Amino acid sequence: MISNRQARRMMEKMGLNVEEIEGVKEVIMQMEGGRMIRVKDPTVYKLRTKEKDIAIYNVMGKEEVAEGEEEFTLSEEDVKLVMEQTGVTRDQAIQALVEAGGDLAAAILKLQQQSGN
Repeated sequence: MISNRQARRMMEKMGLNVEEIEGVKEVIMQMEGGRMIRVKDPTVYKLRTKEKDIAIYNVMGKEEVAEGEEEFTLSEEDVKLVMEQTGVTRDQAIQALVEAGGDLAAAILKLQQQSGN
């Protein structure tokens, strides 16, 4: 794994002017279909190329994925719990959580009913 310092040095070697942006609390990327990727407490670098009007942002941190119109966060712990309780794949657990709006109990019950348990 590359450290933040190593990543910065590599970018500088490529001729990119690298500036860390301090105080960023959260970065949200809103995708088509209502899917959102949220990165809380990220490390953010602004990269400037030789063309001064173009900026590249490098965001590093733990992502949380949310889908649909309602805002909710799927944590890895929630996905693992649904998988353990129901014996389904990771994708099936995520889909059930999305359909249940992030409600763990509803997702587990739905999957158990589908499997006949």
